[in-house]
Amino acid sequence: MHGANSADILITTLWPAGLRRGSKIELPENAVAPVGQDYIADLCAALKPRYHFSASEFFYEREPFFHNPTLDAPGAKPLTRFISMATYGNQEKQKALYAFTLQPSADPMAVLPMGTTASPLVPKDPKGAKRQSLDPEPYSRYVLCSLILSLTGFGCMIKIILFMTAIF
Repeated sequence: MHGANSADILITTLWPAGLRRGSKIELPENAVAPVGQDYIADLCAALKPRYHFSASEFFYEREPFFHNPTLDAPGAKPLTRFISMATYGNQEKQKALYAFTLQPSADPMAVLPMGTTASPLVPKDPKGAKRQSLDPEPYSRYVLCSLILSLTGFGCMIKIILFMTAIF
């Protein structure tokens, strides 16, 4: 993703690999965790979204996790909240809708909330080595949309990244 280096909201159809690492939150009874994908973990680690929404057969909200500081902002620990929504109309009546308030700008030096963990996402190889492509035409498998929502009445801008696996 050229040019995208942050997001307020990341929406994916799949979970990132290693998401439950370090979490004390249990899955609902009889639920099986979706298989996490490395490229979604890489995307989340790179963008450091404030909220990451995904989908599964059940509702799951992980403890917030912080990302390691960068050279650009050595004192900041960006915080991500991961929420996986259940399918609408599910028989278990698990949450399929989620309401929240998003402040126009996050304070990078704010105290971390109680229960926050370190990022479970494995950082990219520092040498910059790339994984082998899964497909000779990897970009034909995905749809990537970047949406910038400008709330001019509130004098703020929120960046939403939507990353969906195409279904063919």
